[in-house]
Amino acid sequence: MTSHRHNMKTLAELQKMTMETTSTLGQLQSQYARQAMEELGNYTRTMMSAGLSVEDRAEAQSRSMKDTTKNMVAQCQELSDIFNKSQQTAMKICNTRLTQCFDECNAVARSATGTTKD
Repeated sequence: MTSHRHNMKTLAELQKMTMETTSTLGQLQSQYARQAMEELGNYTRTMMSAGLSVEDRAEAQSRSMKDTTKNMVAQCQELSDIFNKSQQTAMKICNTRLTQCFDECNAVARSATGTTKD
């Protein structure tokens, strides 16, 4: 029964961590979407400005595409880093509990056979 309680505690810990990570990722994606819409609005205003030559508009479009691409790559990397860190933490938690389970099984087997740990 103690082993089961430890398993449920570990499961609850993993579930909490998963919800926190999901919430963080969702908040960041929402933030990124807002930023993208603001950038699109700024770009549109720039392109609609009177007096811009074709060359100026092409340069503004090129600069905008470059900046947007750099931002997207950085944002994807940030999301990936958060997800990977979460996965590594989850694996450590699982590995710790599995090690404990094996130790518990060995202790039960030793007590059943009357042997001691060497």
